[in-house]
Amino acid sequence: MVREALTRLASQGLVSQNPNHGFSVKTVSEEELNSIVEARLLNESAALRQSIAHGDLTWESNVIAIHHKLSQTVEYEDVDQKQIVREEWSDIHRQFHHELISACPNQVLLDICRRLWDLSEFYRHYSVPQQSNRDGRAEHKALTDAVLTRNTDLAVDILGKHIQLTVDLVLKHR
Repeated sequence: MVREALTRLASQGLVSQNPNHGFSVKTVSEEELNSIVEARLLNESAALRQSIAHGDLTWESNVIAIHHKLSQTVEYEDVDQKQIVREEWSDIHRQFHHELISACPNQVLLDICRRLWDLSEFYRHYSVPQQSNRDGRAEHKALTDAVLTRNTDLAVDILGKHIQLTVDLVLKHR
């Protein structure tokens, strides 16, 4: 049962599987992070463009609702004198980003975006201690506003900068 779980985590890129040596905790790789981000920017930008083009009033309402929930949820908590991201906030943050692209009619593209999100979450957690000067709420608000006004180019630009800032923080404080 444990081996099956580890094999599944390895297939998702969340742990490393070493032939004849078992499994090990994944380590931070600048090369992998850059590859994940490049793929995220390409795929999520395409999905966001399609979502904005195809989104209806229900989609807009869902974007507004999840953004409101995200903006009202406390992001960090202190544990052993360290700030960590609250699991509740992390779940809502994932829902927010998925909702933005949920009106995209291409399910294969959405599946790719979900997988890349999962891979990038490993790295996002490394940037947490350095994010004290970051205004994530303002970034999410600007992204929501651009999406709701159907300003596709601006929304894609904001999304790209939002993703890249996290990467820059991870690499700066490695």
